[in-house]
Amino acid sequence: MAERKKAAQTEYEAAVKALAKFCEDRTELAAIILDDSYPIRVQFLPDSQLTLFGDDNVDGNGEVNDLTVTVGLSTSVKSTLNFKMDAKLLKKLIKLAEAVGTLYYHAFRERADEESEG
Repeated sequence: MAERKKAAQTEYEAAVKALAKFCEDRTELAAIILDDSYPIRVQFLPDSQLTLFGDDNVDGNGEVNDLTVTVGLSTSVKSTLNFKMDAKLLKKLIKLAEAVGTLYYHAFRERADEESEG
């Protein structure tokens, strides 16, 4: 019998899809969820086929520049990108990343409780 998906996991997956769709429809960025350690991070990388970010997206060490939203006890934003973005668009991007982070923690806890019961 297939395991019934829990509410928090479902909400988390929906938030990830909403973020990906927003990025695809409204930005020239791709979102990558980095959940291998605490705090969770959402990394936004420029789409290499689009030109908003210019040709200077790679630093001298070969690292790709990015915009990273870190969601833990508080939210922080770090960018190494050289770009201009409408403030409302940036705020929406951050808000969606925060939702992904918060829902990830709920889903993580939900899974832990389920495992301890089983």
